[in-house]
Amino acid sequence: MVATVVIINISIALALLYAAWQLWHLKLRLVKITNWIIFVDRQAHTLLQQAPEKIYISQQNISHLGHRKQIIESQIQHLQQILRLILWGKQLWGRYSWLIQSK
Repeated sequence: MVATVVIINISIALALLYAAWQLWHLKLRLVKITNWIIFVDRQAHTLLQQAPEKIYISQQNISHLGHRKQIIESQIQHLQQILRLILWGKQLWGRYSWLIQSK
């Protein structure tokens, strides 16, 4: 009878030792996961902390680009008008150059 109780106690002790070993390994994995989550959180915080300023600067750059685009479009229109005048002058010269040459 005593042998049965000792065997049962040893079996319970071994089962509890195995459970404790598994819990210890689980704790180690949880520590690694926790450290990884903390690292990711810090990296995200660093990136997101700079986000408002970078968004504001990007908005300003976009605004400046829009203004610059308007200036360039205006310059293109002026160049087109100048080219039209040159072509018109060339056409007039071609039409009426015989009058100048005959004199």
